[in-house]
Amino acid sequence: MEKTNNRLRHAILALCVGVIITFAFSVYADKTEQSLSHGLIRLHVIANSDSASDQQLKLAVRDAIIAEVGTHFADNYKKDEARAEIIAHMEDIRLIAQEVIVDWGLNYPVEISLGKSDFPTKTYGDVTLPAGTYDALKVIIGSGAGQNWWCVLFPPLCFVDAATAEMPADSSEILKASLTEEEYAMVTNSGELPVQVKFKTYELWQSSKLKFKNMIAER
Repeated sequence: MEKTNNRLRHAILALCVGVIITFAFSVYADKTEQSLSHGLIRLHVIANSDSASDQQLKLAVRDAIIAEVGTHFADNYKKDEARAEIIAHMEDIRLIAQEVIVDWGLNYPVEISLGKSDFPTKTYGDVTLPAGTYDALKVIIGSGAGQNWWCVLFPPLCFVDAATAEMPADSSEILKASLTEEEYAMVTNSGELPVQVKFKTYELWQSSKLKFKNMIAER
């Protein structure tokens, strides 16, 4: 009986320690997500549908926008400056997307907006960004009923080299300058834990909080 009680106490203690560690990490991860949200501009392209041709068109529109806009942000830009640059050229960006669509022999309309959007956890080369709400340039092609495509317009992480899975040095420097040393380690593989493991723990914690919130709301 005494052995059973000791095992139970040890199990409860281990559970409590695990919850405390997970909570502490999740608070820090949440803080990192908020900091990243203030320092980044994402790109969110939504296809007309999930047909093969519409998905290919989505990628063609993405490439045209990145080629026109993304390279401008590699030279000592700040987030506010990059945002102002995008706002000043919103119609130009829309026309770029529209021209691609016309070149494909289609007449889908294009809607472009700059605002807050929710993103899942995504990996860009050796950087993993947590799920959260970020400023984003959203491009909706046609009915916008197809799959999404995400990347980071500022710093320009869309230019990750597919062969090496590494982001450009300029992008890395801009990202590093926008974050504290601890935050940079948080989103890269320079920390003690693999970055995907870190944010998987964070997502599980966030999911648990949401389920608990929904249970309370249903009572």
